[in-house]
Amino acid sequence: MKKMKKVKLFTLSLTSSICLLCINAQAQITNYTNQDSFFGNGGFIHSVTPNSKTIKGSPFIFDFWYDATIISTNNQEFENIKVKYNIHLNEVLALRPTGDSVALNNNFIKEFVITDLKMNKIRFKRLPNINTNNASLRNAFVNIIYEGKILFIAEVKSKILKAEKVQGGYGTYRETDEFTKETTYYYIDKDKSPIEVKLNKKSLLTVLSNKQDAIKAFISNEKIDANTEQGWVKALAYYETL
Repeated sequence: MKKMKKVKLFTLSLTSSICLLCINAQAQITNYTNQDSFFGNGGFIHSVTPNSKTIKGSPFIFDFWYDATIISTNNQEFENIKVKYNIHLNEVLALRPTGDSVALNNNFIKEFVITDLKMNKIRFKRLPNINTNNASLRNAFVNIIYEGKILFIAEVKSKILKAEKVQGGYGTYRETDEFTKETTYYYIDKDKSPIEVKLNKKSLLTVLSNKQDAIKAFISNEKIDANTEQGWVKALAYYETL
């Protein structure tokens, strides 16, 4: 057996924890003071104002402001920027030192990595050049779960359910809208088209069919749970050593 190759693995908690930089700053943003440089330059779309309409749920992939490292398309790196990602509008929001937030220009963001409350590193990246006609998949910041020669990603979408009549107090009714989230997983082999997959053993063995017997044995011997993201990460890392 060949030695395990080094690959990029990222802790994911989408199910458990769960634009930019048209700027000329030359140094990394590593402390609060230097954030003035980051926020003092161009690239912002607009200031964010609260939606006056009450909608149940949240359009954000996470509801907290998390520290993030943002990498621009010209490979500048900015650390300790508090961000939220609005998956409904496909907007990355940044919290300014003044306490208000701004929406960043997606065209200048290559990727961003957030650190959640459990210190998990969760990576989001745009893949505008992938081989697909799915505009949503090309334009969104997808969660990179595994990256080697193979990519294993998750796209989280949000939509608003139509208002419905809900029984209220004293026999009255009220109308509510509600955000819902849906996660779709994709397996991408090199420059081939993304393949939508499910988190289960059958789907895993299907996309790795050319080494199916070896993968079956690995899953059995190592007690891999193919119904989880981390189970897929382990199986894909092993597959790339074969």
